[in-house]
Amino acid sequence: MYQNFSDSDSNDNLCIEKFEQMLKTNAVYFFDTEEFEYIIYHYIDNGELSAAEKALDLAEQQHPDNIDLQLIKSEIFIHNLQLEKANNLLTILEDISPNNEEVFIQKATLLSKKRKYAQAIDYLIKAADISEDPIEIINLIGLEYINMQEYNKAISYLKKGLEIKSDFNELLHKIIYCYDELNQTEEAIRYLKDFLDDNPYHKTAWHYLGKKYLSLKKYDEALRAFDFTIIIDETFAAGYTYKGIVLGKLDKINEAIKNYTISIEFIGYDYYICWLLGNSYKKIGNNDAAIKYYKKSVQLDPLHKNGWYDLIALLEKEKNIKDALRYVKKAINANEECPKLWKIKARLFDKIKRFKKAEESFSKSMELSSYKTKDIRHWLEWVDYALGTNDIKRSFYIIELALRLNPNDTVLQKFHKKIERLNEKQTTNEKNKI
Repeated sequence: MYQNFSDSDSNDNLCIEKFEQMLKTNAVYFFDTEEFEYIIYHYIDNGELSAAEKALDLAEQQHPDNIDLQLIKSEIFIHNLQLEKANNLLTILEDISPNNEEVFIQKATLLSKKRKYAQAIDYLIKAADISEDPIEIINLIGLEYINMQEYNKAISYLKKGLEIKSDFNELLHKIIYCYDELNQTEEAIRYLKDFLDDNPYHKTAWHYLGKKYLSLKKYDEALRAFDFTIIIDETFAAGYTYKGIVLGKLDKINEAIKNYTISIEFIGYDYYICWLLGNSYKKIGNNDAAIKYYKKSVQLDPLHKNGWYDLIALLEKEKNIKDALRYVKKAINANEECPKLWKIKARLFDKIKRFKKAEESFSKSMELSSYKTKDIRHWLEWVDYALGTNDIKRSFYIIELALRLNPNDTVLQKFHKKIERLNEKQTTNEKNKI
C-alpha cells in the first residue's frame, strides 16, 4: 500500500531537494533506504511516476538486496497494471522472505486485481496471523468479501476489527454498507445500538444510527441520535445538516434553516446544504431566498440536477420564463445527456408559443431517454408539441413509432386513430390542390 509521508519534516524536504539537484547535475549522492522510500512515495503521491521509477532505479543500484525496495517495485508494477511482472517479483520475494506480512499483502493486492478474491483472502489471513497490528489487514479482508458479495462474512470480519480498534471508522462504514446491501436496516440498528452501549461517545456510530432511523421515518429517534453527535462534537457539520433534514420532515422549517446555517459556518458553502436551504425557504414561501440558494447550489456543483430542476421550476412558477430558459440552457451545458432537462426546455418553449423549438427539444429528450420508454404520457406530449407546429405528418410519425413500441396500449391506439384521421384529411387536401 502506498504510504503518505509528512512534508512538514525538513529532513524529508531536503531529501527531495538533494535528489532533484542530483538529477540536474548528473552527480551521484548516497541515500539510505528510508530516504529512498520517502522520495519514491513522494513522487507516487504526486502522480510523477517517471520520477518515482528513476528514484527506484537508483535505490536498487545502491541497495540491491533490500526487500522493502523490491516491495515498492511490485507496488509500481501493480499500479501500472503490469501484473505478470508483479507476480514474478512477488514469487521471488515470497521464497526469500516466506513470513513477511508485506509480501502477503502485496500478493493479495495482485490477486484482487485479477479478481481472485478468495485467494487474496487466504494471503491476507496469513498476513493478519503474523501482524502485530492487524487492523488494516482485517479491513482489507472485509473489502475482499465485499468484492465477492459475501456480505455476512464481511460483517463478521469487520466486527472483529472494531473490537480491536473501535475508532477505526472505515470498518464501521463497510459494516453499514453490507447491511444496506442485505436490506437489513433493523439488524443494522440493533448492531449500532449494541456498539454504542460499549462506545457511547462514538459520534460516527450515532450518525449512522440517526440515518437508519431517518430511512425508517422514525424522526424522533433520528433527531435524538443526531443531537448526540453534536453533543459529542459541537463542530460536527454533518450532525447539524442531518438534524436539519429531520426537522424539515417534522415541518420545523425555521429550526432546520438554523441548523443548515450552522453547518455552513463550520465547512463553508456546500452544494447539498444550499439545495436543502433552497427547499426550506421555498416551503415557508420565501421564494427570493430559495432562488438565491438554488443558484448557489448549482454554481457549486453544476452536475447537481435536482438543484437545476428546483431552480427552474421555481422561476417558472414565478412566471419568470425568460430566466427559466436561461438557466435550463446553462443546466444542459453542464448535463447535456439529461433527457429531463431537454423536456423542461421543451415545456418552457411551449409556454411562450415557440412550438418548433419546443418540438426540437422534446425530440432530443426522447432521443436521450430511449425510444423504448414506457412513459406513454411522454409520447403524447411529444405528439402535442408536433401538433402545435401544425406538423401533422411529424405527429403521425411519432404516434406510429410510439404504438409500434407499445402495441397494446389503448390510450395510444385511440390517439393514433385521431392523428391518422388528421393525416388522411391533410393528404386529401394536398391531392385536391394538385
